[in-house]
Amino acid sequence: GLYAFAAVWILAAVIPFWTLVVPGDPVETVSLAAEGEVRTLKKLEAGRYIFRAEVPRAAVGSEAGYVLSVESGGSSSDLRGRFSRTSSVRRTVGGRAGGGDSVHTAEYHEVTLGSGDTKIRLEAIDGSLSGALAVQVFPQTVSRGMWLGAQVALLIAAAVLDALFAERKRRSTITVGASF
Repeated sequence: GLYAFAAVWILAAVIPFWTLVVPGDPVETVSLAAEGEVRTLKKLEAGRYIFRAEVPRAAVGSEAGYVLSVESGGSSSDLRGRFSRTSSVRRTVGGRAGGGDSVHTAEYHEVTLGSGDTKIRLEAIDGSLSGALAVQVFPQTVSRGMWLGAQVALLIAAAVLDALFAERKRRSTITVGASF
């Protein structure tokens, strides 16, 4: 029973992150290069979507922010994100200095679209960003709020099972482990 419960818990915890790592094929991809540029997306059904804004690694100088506006079904959403490049110097064995770059080139946004035409507009770019901003649209079947609800339900189930079936000495250890 413990192994089955742990497997269900891990599955419920991994699925929201897996959908970000491997979202599938995008239903639409647009490229926005200049402030004020507007693109019309193909006809999308009403529902929840993930918008991934991404730039090439070489396009990020140090830090850059953006604001996108998505209009659909009479409502508008502003999507704000930030790309960054961080350099670091590390000492290696033997005292030599080594370095590396950490580059953040993609941002994810959850958007609920209404029925009708969908337009996306690049409102603003601030900072050092060269090149176009590629926006991919992926359908989202289940919201993160639902997965969080599943995690809370599993936590309550773990506490109830612990209270009913664990020995008195082990009860606190199992409850703390389940809560973690």
